[in-house]
Amino acid sequence: MSRNVVPGAFFMLPILNATGSVRSRYRRGVAAAFRRRVYRNATCRRVAARTSYPVARCSGCAIRAAHVGRRDPGRIGNGQEPASGSDGSDRTPKGDPVNARRFVAPALAIVLLAGVAAAVWYSNRDVKSGRAAADSTARAGGGTVHGLIGSEKEAFFSDPRVRKALGAHGLTAVVEKAGSRTIANSYDPKLYDFGFPSGAPAAAELRARSKARNVYTPFYTPIVLASWRPIAEILVANGIAVKQDDFYYVVDMARLITMIKDGTRWKDLKGSAAFQTGKAVLVNSTDVRTSNSAAMYLSLASYVANDQQVVGSQAEVDKVMPIVAPLFLRQGFQETSSAGPFEDYLALGMGKAPLLVAYESQMVEFWLKHPDRISSDMVLLYPRPTVYSKHVIVPYTPAGELLGAAMESDTALIALAHDYGFRTGGDVKGPEIWARKGIKVPVVLQDVVDPPSYEWLERMIKEIESRFN
Repeated sequence: MSRNVVPGAFFMLPILNATGSVRSRYRRGVAAAFRRRVYRNATCRRVAARTSYPVARCSGCAIRAAHVGRRDPGRIGNGQEPASGSDGSDRTPKGDPVNARRFVAPALAIVLLAGVAAAVWYSNRDVKSGRAAADSTARAGGGTVHGLIGSEKEAFFSDPRVRKALGAHGLTAVVEKAGSRTIANSYDPKLYDFGFPSGAPAAAELRARSKARNVYTPFYTPIVLASWRPIAEILVANGIAVKQDDFYYVVDMARLITMIKDGTRWKDLKGSAAFQTGKAVLVNSTDVRTSNSAAMYLSLASYVANDQQVVGSQAEVDKVMPIVAPLFLRQGFQETSSAGPFEDYLALGMGKAPLLVAYESQMVEFWLKHPDRISSDMVLLYPRPTVYSKHVIVPYTPAGELLGAAMESDTALIALAHDYGFRTGGDVKGPEIWARKGIKVPVVLQDVVDPPSYEWLERMIKEIESRFN
C-alpha cells in the first residue's frame, strides 16, 4: 500500500467497525419485527372474523384497522388502508427496526462518504506537497532544467560533451525546439526554467514577460546568405557582390533588394550561363511569422528600405511595407525554423534555393564536421549592411540562472560553442580557430546595424501576416 494512502485507511477503521456493529443489530431487529408481524396478522384475521367490519389490507395491525373501521366504516369499505390509529397518530410500535432503518442507512452513507473524502483529500495533499518540495529542491540546486530553444541550437545541446560540461555544474538540460517569435509569444514561462531564442528583440520581450532579473548571451552569429560559387560569380559580374580573401563574398543589400523589387530574372543577368533559368531573383528564408532568421532578414531589408535607418515609427512601417512584404509573399512555402531550409540547401543544391538566409554558424559547423566540403562550391555571402543574431538565455528559475551563468563563463562550453560555429566573447572569439582549419570568415564585420525594437519588428511581422491571410 502506498505511503500516502495509509493515513486515510486508518481513519476509516473506526467507521468500518461501527458499521459492522450497526448492521448486526439491524439484522436481529428485523427478525424480531418479523415475528411480531406474523403474530399480529393472525390476530387481525381472528378479529375480522368476529366483527362486521371487513379488513381489506393489513398494514401490520388488524386491531388498529378495526378501530378505524368503527369510527369510519366507509373508509374500510372502500378498501383504503389506514395510515394512522384512532387518535390520528402512528401506531407503529416504537423501536421498530423498520423505522430505524430509514434514518440509520442515510446517516451511515453520509459518514462513509465523509470518511472517503477525507482520506482522498489527505492523500492528495501529501502527494502534492511532496511533488512541490521535490520540484523546489531540484530547481534551487540545479538538477534537470527545461528550456525552449531555437532549432539551430538543438545539435549543441544533444552533444555528449555539452551534457558532460553541464553535468559538472549539476545540470541536465532538457530542451524543446520552437521559433523565436513563438518562444516570446506563445509559451508560459512558468512551465520552463529558461528560454533561449535566437534574437535580441525576442529575448527582450521574453525578459519583460517573465520579469527575469538577468539575461545571458553566451554566443552570437551574423546573418549570411548561403549560396553557391556560380551564383556568387553571377552577382559579381553584375556589380552586386565582391569576393574577399578568395573564400567569401560581400553583397550589396541595397542593390540586391532593388533587383528583387524590379522582378529581375536570373537568365536576364550578365554572365548567367551557369544558371540559365527563368526564376526570379529572390532570397529564400524561413517563415517570418515564426522564425528569427526571417525576422533578421526583415530587419535588414526594412533598414535598407527606410533610407539606411532603423524603423521606429508607424509612418516608417507604412513606408517600407510595400518593399519588404513582397520579399516574403513571393517565396511560396516557407519552413517554420532555420534547420529545415538549410538541410534542403545541402541536399538539393542551387536549383532549389540559389540564395538562402542562414546563420554563419550553420555553415561553419557543417564545414568543421565535413572538412572535405570546404573547397566545394558552397560559399558564404555577407550582406552589407548585416545584423548579428544574438542567442540570449532568459532564465525563469534559479536553475535557469545556473545554466545561463555556466554557458557564458565555462571555458569548456565556450570551446564547444566554437565547434558549432558560434562566435563568443572573450579573448578567443571563434574565427581565429576556424581559420586554422581552412575556414576563412571576417574576423570583424564593419557595417553592422541593430534590428528594430520588438514593438516595431512585431508590427511589421503582423502587417505581413495580415497580407498572407
